[in-house]
Amino acid sequence: MAITKKAPSFGTLPELPQDPPLPMRGLVSRQEARDGFADRGLPTTRQEEWKYTRLSALAVLELGLPESSLPHMSLPTIPQRQNDGWPTLVFLNGVYREDLSQLDDLAGGVSAGNLAGSAPEGLGGIAAWDETALSSLNAAYGVDGARIQVAPGFRSSKPVRVVWLGAQGAQPTLVSPRLYVSLGINSELTLVEEFIGEGGIYHTNAVAEVSLGSGASLEHVRVENESLEAFHTTRIDVHQARDSRYANYYVSAGGRLVRSDVRVTLAEPGAEALLNGLYIGSGERHVDTHTTVDHAAAHCASTELYKGVLGQRARGVFNGRVLVREDSQKTDARQHNLNLLLSPDARVHTKPELEIYADDVKCAHGATVGQLDQQARFYLRSRGLGLDQATQLLTYGFASDVLDSIPVEGLGKSLAMELFPEFFGMDETPDFLI
Repeated sequence: MAITKKAPSFGTLPELPQDPPLPMRGLVSRQEARDGFADRGLPTTRQEEWKYTRLSALAVLELGLPESSLPHMSLPTIPQRQNDGWPTLVFLNGVYREDLSQLDDLAGGVSAGNLAGSAPEGLGGIAAWDETALSSLNAAYGVDGARIQVAPGFRSSKPVRVVWLGAQGAQPTLVSPRLYVSLGINSELTLVEEFIGEGGIYHTNAVAEVSLGSGASLEHVRVENESLEAFHTTRIDVHQARDSRYANYYVSAGGRLVRSDVRVTLAEPGAEALLNGLYIGSGERHVDTHTTVDHAAAHCASTELYKGVLGQRARGVFNGRVLVREDSQKTDARQHNLNLLLSPDARVHTKPELEIYADDVKCAHGATVGQLDQQARFYLRSRGLGLDQATQLLTYGFASDVLDSIPVEGLGKSLAMELFPEFFGMDETPDFLI
Protein backbone atom coordinates (compact mmCIF):
# COMPACT_ATOMS: atom_id res chain seq x y z
CA MET A 1 0.00 0.00 0.00
CA ALA A 2 1.37 3.38 -0.94
CA ILE A 3 2.19 5.72 1.90
CA THR A 4 1.73 9.41 1.29
CA LYS A 5 1.50 12.74 3.04
CA LYS A 6 3.11 13.33 6.42
CA ALA A 7 1.21 15.23 9.04
CA PRO A 8 2.87 17.41 11.68
CA SER A 9 3.90 15.41 14.76
CA PHE A 10 2.57 12.23 13.18
CA GLY A 11 4.04 9.25 11.37
CA THR A 12 2.72 8.52 7.93
CA LEU A 13 -0.88 8.36 6.81
CA PRO A 14 -2.23 5.88 4.30
CA GLU A 15 -3.80 6.87 1.03
CA LEU A 16 -7.37 8.01 1.40
CA PRO A 17 -10.02 5.28 0.97
CA GLN A 18 -11.68 4.96 -2.43
CA ASP A 19 -15.12 4.68 -0.81
CA PRO A 20 -17.19 7.87 -0.82
CA PRO A 21 -17.02 9.73 2.50
CA LEU A 22 -19.87 9.43 4.95
CA PRO A 23 -22.28 12.31 4.16
CA MET A 24 -21.64 14.30 7.32
CA ARG A 25 -23.06 17.78 7.68
CA GLY A 26 -20.53 20.35 6.49
CA LEU A 27 -18.00 17.84 5.13
CA VAL A 28 -16.88 18.57 1.58
CA SER A 29 -14.36 15.82 0.91
CA ARG A 30 -11.96 13.34 2.49
CA GLN A 31 -9.08 15.52 1.35
CA GLU A 32 -10.47 18.53 3.19
CA ALA A 33 -10.80 16.50 6.37
CA ARG A 34 -7.26 15.15 6.09
CA ASP A 35 -5.92 18.62 5.42
CA GLY A 36 -7.76 19.77 8.55
CA PHE A 37 -5.98 17.09 10.53
CA ALA A 38 -2.62 17.86 8.95
CA ASP A 39 -2.96 21.55 9.85
CA ARG A 40 -3.32 20.65 13.52
CA GLY A 41 -1.40 17.39 13.82
CA LEU A 42 -1.79 15.06 16.75
CA PRO A 43 -2.41 16.72 20.12
CA THR A 44 0.73 17.32 22.19
CA THR A 45 1.47 17.78 25.88
CA ARG A 46 1.73 21.53 25.26
CA GLN A 47 -2.06 21.55 25.07
CA GLU A 48 -3.65 21.69 28.52
CA GLU A 49 -6.16 18.91 27.78
CA TRP A 50 -3.32 16.59 26.74
CA LYS A 51 -0.82 17.64 29.37
CA TYR A 52 -0.35 14.14 30.83
CA THR A 53 -0.86 12.04 27.69
CA ARG A 54 1.93 11.64 25.14
CA LEU A 55 1.06 10.28 21.72
CA SER A 56 4.67 9.86 20.63
CA ALA A 57 4.37 6.06 20.35
CA LEU A 58 1.35 6.51 18.09
CA ALA A 59 3.02 9.28 16.11
CA VAL A 60 5.80 7.05 14.76
CA LEU A 61 3.49 4.34 13.38
CA GLU A 62 3.12 3.86 9.65
CA LEU A 63 -0.59 3.14 9.48
CA GLY A 64 -2.41 1.39 6.67
CA LEU A 65 -6.05 1.11 5.77
CA PRO A 66 -7.92 -1.58 7.70
CA GLU A 67 -9.02 -4.89 6.26
CA SER A 68 -12.61 -5.95 6.88
CA SER A 69 -11.98 -9.59 5.97
CA LEU A 70 -8.98 -11.32 7.49
CA PRO A 71 -8.83 -14.95 6.35
CA HIS A 72 -5.27 -15.31 7.60
CA MET A 73 -6.24 -14.29 11.14
CA SER A 74 -8.77 -15.53 13.65
CA LEU A 75 -11.46 -13.08 14.67
CA PRO A 76 -11.49 -11.81 18.25
CA THR A 77 -13.91 -13.72 20.44
CA ILE A 78 -17.21 -11.97 21.05
CA PRO A 79 -18.34 -12.54 24.68
CA GLN A 80 -21.84 -13.93 25.06
CA ARG A 81 -22.83 -11.55 27.88
CA GLN A 82 -26.09 -13.46 28.53
CA ASN A 83 -27.49 -11.61 25.54
CA ASP A 84 -29.89 -14.12 24.02
CA GLY A 85 -32.22 -12.23 21.73
CA TRP A 86 -30.31 -8.95 21.74
CA PRO A 87 -30.20 -7.28 18.32
CA THR A 88 -26.47 -7.02 17.55
CA LEU A 89 -24.43 -5.12 14.98
CA VAL A 90 -20.84 -6.33 14.50
CA PHE A 91 -18.08 -4.37 12.79
CA LEU A 92 -14.59 -5.61 11.94
CA ASN A 93 -12.03 -2.83 11.73
CA GLY A 94 -14.86 -0.33 11.42
CA VAL A 95 -16.68 -2.11 8.56
CA TYR A 96 -20.08 -3.77 9.00
CA ARG A 97 -20.15 -7.57 8.96
CA GLU A 98 -23.65 -8.73 8.16
CA ASP A 99 -22.62 -12.38 8.56
CA LEU A 100 -21.71 -11.77 12.22
CA SER A 101 -24.63 -9.49 13.05
CA GLN A 102 -28.11 -10.42 14.22
CA LEU A 103 -31.00 -8.02 13.75
CA ASP A 104 -33.93 -10.45 13.51
CA ASP A 105 -35.12 -9.53 17.01
CA LEU A 106 -35.00 -5.78 16.44
CA ALA A 107 -38.13 -4.19 17.91
CA GLY A 108 -40.55 -2.42 15.61
CA GLY A 109 -39.86 1.05 16.98
CA VAL A 110 -36.08 0.74 16.62
CA SER A 111 -34.20 1.20 13.34
CA ALA A 112 -30.59 0.03 13.23
CA GLY A 113 -27.99 -0.61 10.57
CA ASN A 114 -24.71 0.59 9.19
CA LEU A 115 -24.01 4.13 8.04
CA ALA A 116 -22.54 3.12 4.69
CA GLY A 117 -25.95 1.67 3.86
CA SER A 118 -28.14 4.58 4.98
CA ALA A 119 -26.65 7.60 6.70
CA PRO A 120 -29.14 9.90 8.51
CA GLU A 121 -29.44 13.55 7.61
CA GLY A 122 -28.24 14.68 11.04
CA LEU A 123 -24.89 12.88 10.88
CA GLY A 124 -22.18 15.30 11.94
CA GLY A 125 -24.61 17.83 13.36
CA ILE A 126 -23.62 17.18 16.99
CA ALA A 127 -20.04 15.92 16.62
CA ALA A 128 -18.66 18.24 13.95
CA TRP A 129 -15.96 16.79 11.72
CA ASP A 130 -13.62 19.76 12.28
CA GLU A 131 -14.08 20.13 16.05
CA THR A 132 -10.72 18.49 16.85
CA ALA A 133 -7.78 17.04 14.95
CA LEU A 134 -8.87 13.49 15.75
CA SER A 135 -12.42 14.25 14.59
CA SER A 136 -10.99 15.39 11.25
CA LEU A 137 -8.92 12.21 11.06
CA ASN A 138 -12.06 10.14 11.65
CA ALA A 139 -13.94 11.99 8.92
CA ALA A 140 -11.10 11.56 6.44
CA TYR A 141 -10.73 7.80 6.87
CA GLY A 142 -14.13 6.63 8.13
CA VAL A 143 -15.90 4.26 5.75
CA ASP A 144 -18.71 2.90 7.91
CA GLY A 145 -20.37 3.02 11.29
CA ALA A 146 -23.48 2.16 13.28
CA ARG A 147 -26.84 3.92 13.14
CA ILE A 148 -29.54 3.48 15.81
CA GLN A 149 -32.78 5.45 15.79
CA VAL A 150 -35.78 5.08 18.11
CA ALA A 151 -39.25 6.28 17.19
CA PRO A 152 -41.04 8.81 19.42
CA GLY A 153 -42.83 7.20 22.36
CA PHE A 154 -41.26 3.75 21.82
CA ARG A 155 -39.65 2.06 24.83
CA SER A 156 -37.43 -0.83 23.87
CA SER A 157 -37.43 -3.77 26.29
CA LYS A 158 -34.26 -5.30 24.79
CA PRO A 159 -30.81 -3.73 24.68
CA VAL A 160 -29.20 -3.13 21.31
CA ARG A 161 -25.58 -4.22 21.11
CA VAL A 162 -22.83 -2.80 18.91
CA VAL A 163 -19.54 -4.73 18.79
CA TRP A 164 -16.41 -3.18 17.32
CA LEU A 165 -13.80 -5.86 16.60
CA GLY A 166 -10.20 -4.71 16.08
CA ALA A 167 -7.46 -6.72 14.41
CA GLN A 168 -4.16 -5.93 12.71
CA GLY A 169 -3.86 -6.67 9.02
CA ALA A 170 -0.67 -6.72 6.97
CA GLN A 171 0.54 -3.66 8.88
CA PRO A 172 -0.66 -1.50 11.80
CA THR A 173 -4.05 -0.10 10.82
CA LEU A 174 -6.08 3.06 11.33
CA VAL A 175 -9.69 2.22 12.20
CA SER A 176 -12.23 5.06 12.11
CA PRO A 177 -15.68 3.93 13.32
CA ARG A 178 -18.64 6.25 13.71
CA LEU A 179 -21.75 5.88 15.88
CA TYR A 180 -24.98 7.82 15.45
CA VAL A 181 -27.79 7.46 18.02
CA SER A 182 -31.05 9.39 17.93
CA LEU A 183 -33.98 8.95 20.34
CA GLY A 184 -37.33 10.53 19.62
CA ILE A 185 -39.59 12.27 22.13
CA ASN A 186 -40.37 10.13 25.22
CA SER A 187 -38.53 7.08 23.88
CA GLU A 188 -36.22 4.74 25.81
CA LEU A 189 -33.30 2.51 24.85
CA THR A 190 -30.41 0.59 26.40
CA LEU A 191 -27.29 0.45 24.23
CA VAL A 192 -24.35 -1.87 24.95
CA GLU A 193 -21.24 -0.88 23.00
CA GLU A 194 -18.06 -3.00 23.13
CA PHE A 195 -14.59 -2.53 21.65
CA ILE A 196 -12.81 -5.90 21.52
CA GLY A 197 -9.37 -6.96 20.30
CA GLU A 198 -7.10 -9.86 21.15
CA GLY A 199 -3.82 -8.95 19.49
CA GLY A 200 -2.06 -6.74 17.01
CA ILE A 201 -1.23 -3.07 16.67
CA TYR A 202 -3.95 -0.73 15.44
CA HIS A 203 -5.44 2.66 16.26
CA THR A 204 -9.17 2.85 16.87
CA ASN A 205 -10.18 6.49 16.47
CA ALA A 206 -13.92 6.51 17.17
CA VAL A 207 -16.48 9.31 17.13
CA ALA A 208 -20.03 9.03 18.48
CA GLU A 209 -22.92 11.45 18.56
CA VAL A 210 -26.10 11.09 20.58
CA SER A 211 -29.26 13.14 20.23
CA LEU A 212 -32.01 12.82 22.85
CA GLY A 213 -35.44 14.31 22.25
CA SER A 214 -37.65 15.71 25.02
CA GLY A 215 -38.32 13.12 27.71
CA ALA A 216 -36.09 10.50 26.06
CA SER A 217 -33.86 8.19 28.10
CA LEU A 218 -30.70 6.35 26.99
CA GLU A 219 -28.70 3.88 29.09
CA HIS A 220 -25.34 3.69 27.31
CA VAL A 221 -22.92 0.97 28.44
CA ARG A 222 -19.42 1.19 26.94
CA VAL A 223 -16.82 -1.54 27.42
CA GLU A 224 -13.33 -0.89 26.06
CA ASN A 225 -11.21 -4.06 25.95
CA GLU A 226 -8.90 -3.52 22.99
CA SER A 227 -5.72 -5.44 22.23
CA LEU A 228 -3.01 -4.61 24.76
CA GLU A 229 -0.88 -3.36 21.86
CA ALA A 230 -3.60 -1.12 20.45
CA PHE A 231 -4.27 2.60 20.71
CA HIS A 232 -7.80 3.79 21.37
CA THR A 233 -9.21 7.31 21.17
CA THR A 234 -12.92 8.03 21.49
CA ARG A 235 -14.99 11.16 21.42
CA ILE A 236 -18.67 11.13 22.40
CA ASP A 237 -20.88 14.20 21.97
CA VAL A 238 -24.34 14.16 23.58
CA HIS A 239 -27.11 16.73 23.10
CA GLN A 240 -30.06 16.58 25.50
CA ALA A 241 -33.45 18.22 25.12
CA ARG A 242 -35.95 19.04 27.88
CA ASP A 243 -36.44 16.39 30.62
CA SER A 244 -34.22 13.85 28.84
CA ARG A 245 -31.86 11.48 30.64
CA TYR A 246 -28.47 10.19 29.51
CA ALA A 247 -26.59 7.59 31.56
CA ASN A 248 -23.11 6.46 30.53
CA TYR A 249 -21.45 3.42 32.16
CA TYR A 250 -17.82 3.10 31.08
CA VAL A 251 -15.40 0.23 31.75
CA SER A 252 -11.88 0.40 30.33
CA ALA A 253 -9.54 -2.57 30.70
CA GLY A 254 -7.60 -2.94 27.43
CA GLY A 255 -5.39 -1.00 25.07
CA ARG A 256 -1.83 0.25 25.35
CA LEU A 257 -2.96 3.87 25.34
CA VAL A 258 -6.60 4.88 25.78
CA ARG A 259 -8.18 8.32 25.66
CA SER A 260 -11.92 8.83 26.20
CA ASP A 261 -13.61 12.22 25.77
CA VAL A 262 -17.27 12.52 26.78
CA ARG A 263 -19.00 15.86 26.24
CA VAL A 264 -22.60 16.23 27.38
CA THR A 265 -24.70 19.33 26.71
CA LEU A 266 -27.78 19.76 28.90
CA ALA A 267 -29.41 22.11 26.44
CA GLU A 268 -32.92 22.48 27.91
CA PRO A 269 -34.44 22.57 31.42
CA GLY A 270 -34.98 19.31 33.28
CA ALA A 271 -32.25 17.35 31.51
CA GLU A 272 -30.24 14.89 33.61
CA ALA A 273 -26.88 13.19 33.03
CA LEU A 274 -25.23 10.31 34.90
CA LEU A 275 -21.62 9.39 34.12
CA ASN A 276 -20.10 6.37 35.86
CA GLY A 277 -16.73 4.90 34.94
CA LEU A 278 -14.11 2.35 35.93
CA TYR A 279 -10.63 2.25 34.41
CA ILE A 280 -8.14 -0.47 35.26
CA GLY A 281 -4.46 -0.41 34.29
CA SER A 282 -1.51 -2.74 34.68
CA GLY A 283 1.86 -3.13 33.02
CA GLU A 284 2.63 0.21 31.36
CA ARG A 285 -0.91 0.87 30.20
CA HIS A 286 -1.97 4.52 29.97
CA VAL A 287 -5.65 5.42 30.32
CA ASP A 288 -6.91 9.01 30.09
CA THR A 289 -10.53 9.97 30.79
CA HIS A 290 -11.88 13.45 30.08
CA THR A 291 -15.45 14.54 30.68
CA THR A 292 -17.22 17.84 30.05
CA VAL A 293 -20.75 18.44 31.29
CA ASP A 294 -22.17 21.69 29.94
CA HIS A 295 -25.13 22.96 31.99
CA ALA A 296 -26.53 25.22 29.30
CA ALA A 297 -30.02 25.48 30.81
CA ALA A 298 -31.60 25.91 34.23
CA HIS A 299 -32.99 23.12 36.44
CA CYS A 300 -30.62 20.43 35.17
CA ALA A 301 -28.68 17.82 37.15
CA SER A 302 -25.52 15.83 36.60
CA THR A 303 -23.73 13.17 38.63
CA GLU A 304 -20.31 11.69 37.93
CA LEU A 305 -18.47 8.85 39.65
CA TYR A 306 -15.22 7.59 38.12
CA LYS A 307 -12.92 5.08 39.79
CA GLY A 308 -9.42 4.04 38.76
CA VAL A 309 -7.39 0.97 39.71
CA LEU A 310 -3.74 1.17 38.64
CA GLY A 311 -0.94 -1.33 39.25
CA GLN A 312 2.66 -1.96 38.20
CA ARG A 313 3.77 1.03 36.07
CA ALA A 314 0.36 2.03 34.75
CA ARG A 315 -0.63 5.66 34.34
CA GLY A 316 -4.09 7.15 34.77
CA VAL A 317 -5.53 10.58 34.01
CA PHE A 318 -8.91 11.97 34.95
CA ASN A 319 -10.07 15.45 34.01
CA GLY A 320 -13.71 16.25 34.72
CA ARG A 321 -15.04 19.69 33.81
CA VAL A 322 -18.47 20.94 34.83
CA LEU A 323 -19.53 24.18 33.17
CA VAL A 324 -22.53 26.07 34.61
CA ARG A 325 -23.53 28.90 32.32
CA GLU A 326 -24.80 32.29 33.47
CA ASP A 327 -28.53 31.60 33.16
CA SER A 328 -28.38 28.00 34.40
CA GLN A 329 -29.90 28.59 37.83
CA LYS A 330 -31.02 25.69 40.06
CA THR A 331 -28.21 23.51 38.70
CA ASP A 332 -27.29 20.43 40.72
CA ALA A 333 -23.88 19.02 39.74
CA ARG A 334 -21.79 16.46 41.61
CA GLN A 335 -18.53 14.86 40.57
CA HIS A 336 -16.17 12.40 42.28
CA ASN A 337 -13.00 10.66 41.14
CA LEU A 338 -11.53 7.96 43.39
CA ASN A 339 -8.29 6.14 42.60
CA LEU A 340 -6.60 3.06 44.02
CA LEU A 341 -2.86 2.51 43.44
CA LEU A 342 -1.67 -1.09 43.78
CA SER A 343 2.00 -0.35 43.16
CA PRO A 344 4.47 2.35 44.25
CA ASP A 345 5.31 2.83 40.56
CA ALA A 346 1.72 3.48 39.45
CA ARG A 347 0.66 7.09 38.93
CA VAL A 348 -2.57 9.00 38.47
CA HIS A 349 -3.26 12.65 37.62
CA THR A 350 -6.71 13.81 38.67
CA LYS A 351 -8.16 17.23 37.97
CA PRO A 352 -11.82 17.89 38.78
CA GLU A 353 -13.02 21.30 37.58
CA LEU A 354 -16.05 23.46 38.36
CA GLU A 355 -16.62 26.54 36.21
CA ILE A 356 -19.68 28.33 37.56
CA TYR A 357 -21.28 31.54 36.27
CA ALA A 358 -24.64 31.24 38.05
CA ASP A 359 -25.28 31.97 41.73
CA ASP A 360 -28.23 29.70 42.64
CA VAL A 361 -26.60 26.27 42.25
CA LYS A 362 -25.55 23.20 44.21
CA CYS A 363 -22.19 21.96 42.96
CA ALA A 364 -19.56 19.72 44.54
CA HIS A 365 -16.53 17.79 43.43
CA GLY A 366 -13.81 15.71 45.01
CA ALA A 367 -10.85 13.47 44.21
CA THR A 368 -8.88 10.90 46.22
CA VAL A 369 -5.81 8.74 45.63
CA GLY A 370 -5.03 5.91 48.02
CA GLN A 371 -3.74 2.38 48.52
CA LEU A 372 -5.17 -0.88 49.80
CA ASP A 373 -5.73 -1.25 53.51
CA GLN A 374 -2.87 -3.54 54.54
CA GLN A 375 -4.64 -4.67 57.69
CA ALA A 376 -7.67 -5.75 55.68
CA ARG A 377 -5.44 -7.67 53.29
CA PHE A 378 -3.63 -9.32 56.19
CA TYR A 379 -6.98 -10.35 57.69
CA LEU A 380 -8.09 -11.97 54.44
CA ARG A 381 -4.80 -13.82 54.10
CA SER A 382 -5.05 -15.04 57.69
CA ARG A 383 -8.38 -16.59 56.73
CA GLY A 384 -6.84 -18.65 53.94
CA LEU A 385 -6.95 -16.43 50.86
CA GLY A 386 -3.85 -16.15 48.70
CA LEU A 387 -2.20 -12.80 48.09
CA ASP A 388 -3.72 -12.34 44.64
CA GLN A 389 -7.16 -13.42 45.83
CA ALA A 390 -7.08 -11.07 48.81
CA THR A 391 -5.89 -8.18 46.63
CA GLN A 392 -8.57 -8.81 44.02
CA LEU A 393 -11.30 -9.15 46.63
CA LEU A 394 -10.46 -5.75 48.10
CA THR A 395 -10.06 -4.23 44.66
CA TYR A 396 -13.40 -5.64 43.56
CA GLY A 397 -14.96 -4.16 46.69
CA PHE A 398 -13.58 -0.77 45.67
CA ALA A 399 -14.86 -1.06 42.08
CA SER A 400 -18.10 -2.95 42.66
CA ASP A 401 -20.43 0.05 42.97
CA VAL A 402 -19.57 1.16 39.43
CA LEU A 403 -20.03 -2.36 38.04
CA ASP A 404 -23.22 -2.92 40.04
CA SER A 405 -24.72 0.30 38.65
CA ILE A 406 -24.77 -1.11 35.10
CA PRO A 407 -28.49 -1.50 34.37
CA VAL A 408 -28.20 -4.61 32.15
CA GLU A 409 -28.98 -7.80 34.04
CA GLY A 410 -25.87 -9.96 34.49
CA LEU A 411 -23.50 -7.65 32.59
CA GLY A 412 -21.84 -6.11 35.65
CA LYS A 413 -21.21 -9.56 37.14
CA SER A 414 -19.88 -10.86 33.82
CA LEU A 415 -17.41 -7.97 33.59
CA ALA A 416 -16.36 -8.44 37.22
CA MET A 417 -15.51 -12.08 36.56
CA GLU A 418 -13.29 -11.03 33.65
CA LEU A 419 -11.59 -8.23 35.56
CA PHE A 420 -11.03 -10.12 38.82
CA PRO A 421 -10.45 -13.75 37.79
CA GLU A 422 -8.39 -14.69 40.86
CA PHE A 423 -11.25 -13.90 43.20
CA PHE A 424 -14.12 -15.23 41.09
CA GLY A 425 -12.08 -18.28 40.13
CA MET A 426 -12.03 -19.65 43.67
CA ASP A 427 -13.58 -23.11 43.94
CA GLU A 428 -15.81 -22.00 46.76
CA THR A 429 -16.46 -18.82 48.71
CA PRO A 430 -14.93 -18.84 52.21
CA ASP A 431 -17.47 -19.02 55.03
CA PHE A 432 -16.47 -15.65 56.46
CA LEU A 433 -17.45 -13.92 53.18
CA ILE A 434 -20.94 -15.40 53.06
